[in-house]
Amino acid sequence: MNEKGFVERTQVKEIICLVNTKEKKAKLYRKYFVIGIIFVMIYSTLFSPLMIISADEYPTVILLSPLQGSIIKKSVLVSWEAFDSKDDSLQIYIYCNNQAEDTWFRIHDQALDNTGEYVWDCSDLSDGHYFLKIEAMNSEKKLGIDNSGLIHIDNDNSNLRISKTSIVNLDTGSNKYVRNGDTLRITATIVNGNHIIREQITADLNCFGLDLVIPDMFDGSVATWDILFVSCQIKDGLVSIFFNLDFLDQSTLEITVDNTEPIVNVSSPVGGLYVFSKKIIPLKSTFIIGKIPLTIQVDDNFGISYVRVNLDGILYETLYDGPYELKINKRLVGTHRLTINVEDFAGNIVSQTFSFRVFNFMSIF
Repeated sequence: MNEKGFVERTQVKEIICLVNTKEKKAKLYRKYFVIGIIFVMIYSTLFSPLMIISADEYPTVILLSPLQGSIIKKSVLVSWEAFDSKDDSLQIYIYCNNQAEDTWFRIHDQALDNTGEYVWDCSDLSDGHYFLKIEAMNSEKKLGIDNSGLIHIDNDNSNLRISKTSIVNLDTGSNKYVRNGDTLRITATIVNGNHIIREQITADLNCFGLDLVIPDMFDGSVATWDILFVSCQIKDGLVSIFFNLDFLDQSTLEITVDNTEPIVNVSSPVGGLYVFSKKIIPLKSTFIIGKIPLTIQVDDNFGISYVRVNLDGILYETLYDGPYELKINKRLVGTHRLTINVEDFAGNIVSQTFSFRVFNFMSIF
């Protein structure tokens, strides 16, 4: 201040600068304070609940044996460690299942005490790959879980075997013949197969252009393969299907491939005048007086299922055994038509149709 008591101009500037500096520092402190509060809120939200849950709510269990790769014969000691920071009365449950199955079965009747050991008698199980799972449950029903990884049971179970195999052609109903394009259902019955999985069963379908194939379905007893639009690797002849049950048992099934149609030849009536079932003179066309003498010659590499005779589009008779001969005695006049359908055992069908003129007024010849 000067002698008159007034503030000089330079002093005013100093005061203004001091006030501005204090305001900037206050804003900066407020900013740091807000950031700190936000950081504390984020940390407490993300990390504190996880630490509480993992440390305080769930028991911990560790399966010590058997572990992945173990080979078990008849029985094994299952050992574990289980603890809970708030509960000493843990209950233990041990489960088993086949490889790649979703259904687990418990290997003991009642809940086990947390003793750390249990002798598992697995002598009734079929040989194969399995998993073990152990659960520790506290009084709040919270679970701790661990598993063994893949183990192998080798009980030398000679009772596990393939007892029966079958094959059915779903298009024809035959269990002996197949053609290209047919649909086949193949089955294999497995004795004592309750604890094996379908991946342990294979069928060598090389005769149909396929390799080792696992079944489409397996219910613990019957393995089923459905083959659509079969592609046989040979035209005709006997082929074999080989079954393998986890290298413990094998079986073979045979079926005949037949892609050849029957050969049909109608030797009577054809090209001539027939009187009372006898050919009198040969002609280019066929004329019949009296009964129609029908003689059919057929041939097939594996046999004939039936010969079906249709007169004017209507079934007249079906012949199942040779010789394939008929005398058709109906009141007919004029031009008519016979169709012969021949089917072999594989379902191959061939047809032959021809027309003729007939005069049979009385149907008594």
